[in-house]
Amino acid sequence: MDKNEEYLKLLDNTIIPSNENYIDMTKGFNKIIDFVKKNYSGSIYRYRAYNQKNISAFSKDLLFISDNKYYTDLYDSSISIDLESINQDIINECLKLDRKDLIDKLKKIKLPITENIIKNLTK
Repeated sequence: MDKNEEYLKLLDNTIIPSNENYIDMTKGFNKIIDFVKKNYSGSIYRYRAYNQKNISAFSKDLLFISDNKYYTDLYDSSISIDLESINQDIINECLKLDRKDLIDKLKKIKLPITENIIKNLTK
């Protein structure tokens, strides 16, 4: 197995649950980082399309995320986020709270959706 296949296998087999603490999460990432340091020498480059959005982001030192289905390089981005698991974790945490505590926590989040949830909870 070549190093690229080994790298993809490592990415596929590295699962970092959203309920892990920070130290345990970094262990998973460190395996990937250590493999890259050991097997890929030189620099890592970030290629961007030449357009106003990318020029603006570059000049402001901003980073935005693109869906990896638009990438032409198989190895460019193989990390995915399990939104369903994250949403379930949020729901589970909210269910542990009583109504008053939940409302207090939601008030700290400044989003229109939380305002609607608070209105529904206070009816």
